Amino acid sequence: MSLKRIHRTWGNGRLIAVFCALGFLMTGVYALYLIIAFPHRNPSVVAVLGHLSPFAFLTIVFMDTPDATTRDYVTLWSIVAILNAGLYGTMGLVFIRLVRVLRRKYSRQ
Repeated sequence: MSLKRIHRTWGNGRLIAVFCALGFLMTGVYALYLIIAFPHRNPSVVAVLGHLSPFAFLTIVFMDTPDATTRDYVTLWSIVAILNAGLYGTMGLVFIRLVRVLRRKYSRQ
């Protein structure tokens, strides 16, 4: 295996890690916004953040649960963050594959 190929592979891994971190960060921003803007949340901001963190619908579990503790919320939001990071990482992998296919296609012409 050539050194150039190893460098390319590590670069792809870093890009996937960046996508995963971005997904984790988006969930953190969403949870932080929900905490900070508690009584007066802007529905437009909640809608945008909800689309950027699609697994946030899992928090509907606590909708009618008066006995939920802070620990329960933190656990659920941690699960949502991990799932969102996995989704963003998968999107990063698809992005890398798409760029690779397009490079091959247009380098031949």
